[in-house]
Amino acid sequence: MEACIYDGTFKGTKKLGPGKTAELLRENGIKVFGEDQLDEAEKEIKKLTQLLDSICIV
Repeated sequence: MEACIYDGTFKGTKKLGPGKTAELLRENGIKVFGEDQLDEAEKEIKKLTQLLDSICIV
């Protein structure tokens, strides 16, 4: 599901598409999750935690 964002006119008008911050994060290889993607975000966090645990000496 695509997000609705405000169009920047300060008139309360929304449009479909990613916000500027989300767009920039994605362009730079950072995964962005919406509120309806919490299960996917949790899986990604677990995956990254395991990766960090495997490369970090505690």
